[in-house]
Parts: sequence; C-alpha cells; structure tokens
Amino acid sequence: MESILFILLALVGLCLGWRLVEWHPFLRWGFLGLVVLSLTAAWQWRHIWVKDELSQRAFHQTLPKEGDQAAYVSSATCQSCHPSQHHSWHASHHRTMTQFVSQDAVLARFEKVSLNYLGRPIELSWEGDSLWATMDEPEWLFNTPEAELAESQKPPLTQRYQLGLMTGAHHMQVFWIPSGQGNAQRIFPFCFLTEDQRWVPFKDTFLRDPSMSHYDQSWNANCINCHVTQGRPMPTSPTATQTAVAELGIACEACHGPAAQHVSSNHSPMRRYEQHGLEKPDPTIVNPAHLDHERSSMVCGQCHGIHWISDSRDYYFNGFRYRPGGRLDRNKKPIRATRLKELPEVLQAVKQQPRFLADRFWPDGMVRVSG
Repeated sequence: MESILFILLALVGLCLGWRLVEWHPFLRWGFLGLVVLSLTAAWQWRHIWVKDELSQRAFHQTLPKEGDQAAYVSSATCQSCHPSQHHSWHASHHRTMTQFVSQDAVLARFEKVSLNYLGRPIELSWEGDSLWATMDEPEWLFNTPEAELAESQKPPLTQRYQLGLMTGAHHMQVFWIPSGQGNAQRIFPFCFLTEDQRWVPFKDTFLRDPSMSHYDQSWNANCINCHVTQGRPMPTSPTATQTAVAELGIACEACHGPAAQHVSSNHSPMRRYEQHGLEKPDPTIVNPAHLDHERSSMVCGQCHGIHWISDSRDYYFNGFRYRPGGRLDRNKKPIRATRLKELPEVLQAVKQQPRFLADRFWPDGMVRVSG
C-alpha cells in the first residue's frame, strides 16, 4: 500500500512539473533529470525507513505482549472518567515498575557509557530512542565462573544487543536483554542506582550469600509476578516464552480488578448519575477502601510478601487467579516463616529445599527480600 501511494504521488508530481515547463521545452530535460534524482533519493530514503521500521517491529516481537487480556481495559481508559486518580497514579513508582526502554524512562543521563564487569568491558549507547549494549554473549558471560572472566582470552565486545525492557525506578533501574527465545528476557549485568546516580553490577544489589557465583536471571520467571498487571509467563519450551500482560507496571486494575464490566456498565450517563447518589459501592469494580481489613490487606499482599504458588502449571499459562476482593490464600498463599505449620505443603517443600527460607527470611522470621 505504501509503495502504491509513493508511485502515485511521484506520477502526479511528474505530470504537474511537465505542464509547468511546457512553455519552455528545453527545460524539460533538466526537469526530468531533477525528477529522476529526486525519485532515486526518495526511494532510497523510503527503503531505509521501511527497513528500520521492519527491524523495530521484529524487535518488539521479542518483548512481552501488552494488552492481551479480554477483561482488562488499561489505565488509559480509566483516565477519561478518573483524571485526578490517574494523575496521582501516573506520578507513582507503581506505574514505573516495568516500562519499555526510552530516553524519557531511563533515569541515567548519558549518550555513551563504558562499564567493566568482572574484567569484561561493556558499552551502553543511545541511537535515537534505542538503547544498545556492546558486550559478551550473556549465556557465556554468566556461565563462566567469576574468577575466570578476567583471565579469559576471549576477545571482548563481540555482540550488540538492544535493550527493550526495564524494571524499577525508585531505588534502581534494572535492564533486560531479549534472549532470542520467544519474548523471554534475561538480565543485563548492570543496573542504575537512582540515589547514587551510578552504575553497579546487578549481582551486588540484592542480599545474597557472598559465596554464590554471579547468575543469570529471567524477567518472565521472576519479575512478572509483581511488576506488571496480570501477567502470564506462557512458556513454549524450557527456555522460550510468549509472555503476555494486561499492562506493564502496577496499573489501576492491579488493585481495582479487571474493569471491562465497569466501563461497559458506566457508558450510560444515567447509571453514572444514579451511582453517585447511592451510598453503596459500585459492584462492577473493587475499591480496596471498601473491603474489610483482611481482604484489603490482601490487595497489597499479592505483591508485598513471599508466596507459595499452589498450581504452578495453571499460573504459567493463565497467570494468578487472584483478583482484588477475593481470597489471596486460595492459590497464591502468603508464607510467614514463623507460621509454616499452617501450610503443610510448604513445610514439605522446605525440607526438600533447605535454602528456601534462608534465601527469603532473616533468622527471626523478618522478610529480607522482595517488595
């Protein structure tokens, strides 16, 4: 379609130009030469533009698919009727928990920065609104023991990767590299500390056993649990995913529940007017302030805590079944280190994974990781 439009416009321009120089015939050949040069330049520009456009479309296929949940309408829809609430949410760290990479979203200010990861050089640079990393192949990097990296004879800076996804904005921003396996994302070795305004290795930002080696990390298997609204990992193989989310970040519907019915019901001005006159809450949406203290705390507890997933297979393909207003302990059970006896299945799993508690709690039972 774009090619046809381009040709039609070129023909129209040629005809008009030919008519304009009709009164001076010897100018026609000069005009024809100018037309040929212009068309050649325009075609070349279009070729480059289309190539870049197709490249970016292909790159976006490597990122989590957003807006793929029928009952969810997105925060942009909420804004039309709730501008004040949307404004306060938009200024919050909840919104920025996961974002696509852009110059506006990245808090670090640079055009190009050189980093050193355990003796291996890494370069970050902007090309327009695209962020690129020149570095070692991540799988080799993370599978090589720390002590061997600095001594490695492998030539550095062998690969270029576009970074498309980022997590966080409060204390730090973490960046992700498309793995090439569906839209699975793997960790970029450095993150940016917002308060210190400096880059540090990701491995040094979380409390962990200092004897542990550095490690790879999957966004689709970890961060999706809390840093998006209704995420579904959707693995297609042991290493590949076609992850889909209702919305990146912790958006309106993460705490108020899916709003498709609410939007549909309130299209009617009459219903909205009647609803304002009622003392009872609108049954088509959840307001955590109107829930009892236990269910209200569960809205926050779906992210702010350590959990046990009762049916991991169901979660992988359908996401968490919990919705605000429901019971969190049905399939995403909160774990408290001092009350494990209440969860026999977790108690049994802990016996098989001795580090499960030590990696998540201090000896006195206080949570030491997670939001």
